[in-house]
Amino acid sequence: MSSRARLGTSAAGAAWVALAWATSAWLCLAAAAAPAPLHAQQATAEEALIRHLDTLIPLVRESRRELESTKAERERLLQDRPTEPQDTLLIGPIRVVTFPDQARLAAEVVGGAWGELGGAVIESRHLREHTFVFHWSPRVRKVAVTGPVQRIEAPAWVPERVIRESAREAIGVVLALSMDGAGVGRWVKGSVRAPIHPDRVYRELLFVPSQVNRACVQGDPAACWSALGVDADPADLSRWYSDEEMPLRAAQVGAGHYWPRATRVALLQCGERGSPGALPACARFLAAVGPHVAAPLSLEARRALLWVALQEGGPGSFDRLVADPGMSPGDALLAASGLTSEELATRWRARVTAAKPTVYSGLGGTGGLAVFWFLVFGALALRSTRWRSA
Repeated sequence: MSSRARLGTSAAGAAWVALAWATSAWLCLAAAAAPAPLHAQQATAEEALIRHLDTLIPLVRESRRELESTKAERERLLQDRPTEPQDTLLIGPIRVVTFPDQARLAAEVVGGAWGELGGAVIESRHLREHTFVFHWSPRVRKVAVTGPVQRIEAPAWVPERVIRESAREAIGVVLALSMDGAGVGRWVKGSVRAPIHPDRVYRELLFVPSQVNRACVQGDPAACWSALGVDADPADLSRWYSDEEMPLRAAQVGAGHYWPRATRVALLQCGERGSPGALPACARFLAAVGPHVAAPLSLEARRALLWVALQEGGPGSFDRLVADPGMSPGDALLAASGLTSEELATRWRARVTAAKPTVYSGLGGTGGLAVFWFLVFGALALRSTRWRSA
């Protein structure tokens, strides 16, 4: 090939190389200029995706909560699935679920507890809202129930009085829930049942230093009503205690309890007999502990009054008691009983007086037993060789 031909070929090759370099340079410049709008579009897409994720996160959390709730409900249903047939009894307004072999005992125990109420709440709708599960067995037995449940359960080896007390407590809990938020419920701390120790109320009337207690023992119904603290005003302690009685009552209430610092200081100042500030300190202490604690008669006495009101009111008395949560304890008790305050206090006093303890009960048996053992030990002593040698 001639030199001219080779030169032409070299020139053509150089032209192609130059064109390739120019094209590469142009592509590089285009690539360098292109990312700006592409990056902006990508950032916009990421922001939109983040916004969508923010809206999806609450939905995911809610779905997880529903899933966990469904699992828990499924496990509960599996656990509560009965392993054997069960019976449903209706005792007044009380629905009792138990097993066929315990139906007779359930009717006896729950029916006995219900009978102790004497029909005072027989028309109450509150007991119908709950299901009572009766189970007195040596082994675990599952019962399937729905809605609010109260369990009357005990191992088979405990005495029968325990399961009976459990039935009383279960009924009392339902009635207490019905009084939740009412003034009378706070006044008796939510308990509805027959007095457990009625004799203690009579002892309180005798031994708590209070002028209204003494008047109540003598037969004044207004004094009994005041001693119970039904409509108590914590600022009016003088109607309960004289100046001599207030320090004694403060010492009774304060004994065996830990009080806040200011209340404890008032109690200590109250104990400084003869000090000018002792009596005001006693009043501050009794006012600080509250009218229902400072009242001359205790919670047991108030529950006894509620019990008398329900018994005297008869069927429907409990519904009248809780008909208006805004009523004062006194108004609620009068509505339940259908009596005046004097009539209700008089009947309460009669019940309390009838339950007074016999002071010397059992002394004769104890004395006879002491004489018996004295004679036995005397006979043994006479058989001793010391006595014969003498």
